[in-house]
Amino acid sequence: MMSEKDASSTVPATPVQQPPSDSAKLLSEKEAKLKRETNAKFLTAFHDPVAQLHTFSSCITLADLTRDGDFKLVLADFGKMDAAELASTGNPSNVKIKVYQGTTLKVENPILDFPTGICALYIDNNMPKTPAIVVASGQSVYVYKNMRPFYKYTLPALPVSHVEQQYWDLTRDGQISASVLRDRLEALRLDPQHSEIPLSTKSQKLIMMTNPEVMANFVNVHKVSPLTRQDVVTCVTWLKKNQTEEDAISCVVLGTESQQLIILDTEAFKILTKFAVPAVPVSLDAAGEHDINYRITILCRDAKVYAAKNADLAIIAVLEDQMGLRCQVISTQVFSTQVFSTRHFNPRSFQPTVISTHVISTHCHFNPRSFHPTVISSHSHFNPF
Repeated sequence: MMSEKDASSTVPATPVQQPPSDSAKLLSEKEAKLKRETNAKFLTAFHDPVAQLHTFSSCITLADLTRDGDFKLVLADFGKMDAAELASTGNPSNVKIKVYQGTTLKVENPILDFPTGICALYIDNNMPKTPAIVVASGQSVYVYKNMRPFYKYTLPALPVSHVEQQYWDLTRDGQISASVLRDRLEALRLDPQHSEIPLSTKSQKLIMMTNPEVMANFVNVHKVSPLTRQDVVTCVTWLKKNQTEEDAISCVVLGTESQQLIILDTEAFKILTKFAVPAVPVSLDAAGEHDINYRITILCRDAKVYAAKNADLAIIAVLEDQMGLRCQVISTQVFSTQVFSTRHFNPRSFQPTVISTHVISTHCHFNPRSFHPTVISSHSHFNPF
């Protein structure tokens, strides 16, 4: 029998609420003041609280698609993710490129895979001059002209390990089974002597399988197909080719999973410049003209910022916060779930509002033209370069 004294001793004590410290009060007051000052500098031009859009800042841009001075909001809407569909097919079915005039949906086009970036640029001198929309998705770059499919560029294939090729050839000839192939590929993946060339997507899928029957069916289907290793676009931006005018022809700058930076000609769709970077690029910013003098700021997964001046690479900064890094140029068009227009703007006193827990992205044009600032923004940090 438990006594009343023992029963009362088992009841957990109610924690005492500590009053906020003076430093916490001061911090909250500063945050409230900053929020009031920021709201006073911007007017809400358009607002739709029930738009139900799911996208990232790299998949949003503004473009004058009809050359009437009315910039449209172009974005990639990922829609609602269906985990069962992704597991069975590997590709989404509800990703769309949408164009908004204000809060009104004007055009939408489906896309086969998740995009990694969108940008608007001019690719020809045909009159009337209208910008094209470039969408980077997977191993391809899709070009839309007048919001209709115009061209598809696919990244060149990467070299395949000769040892991996030999293993698949032995399987095709019936000399080794599917389980033996999987074990050899797993050992090859862990071998430091062959770490320079990653395994192909087909081999990586086989390594993830554990059911012998599923492995056998997979190998029977794919053993006769050629072994290829395809690159993936991780980020995209644009760079003027040889003129500085607003509607001059531009090049497409691509960062890839194979730690490459590619500058693509939009007239002939061929590679103009290609060079390696120390890590995988996650965001790009370009300034200048490709045929004259240019500078590309590259933010990589190793939390370092590199500057490529005419393909000469140099590190310019190391970031402490490695979560959700983005690198873009500031502009007077700031967009998140709302589109704002500026009333007053002072780049030195500007304090951006964090629109997500990881990243903010803004854009700004300054005069004179030779001044091209780059802003690195991560979480609560805001660093101009």
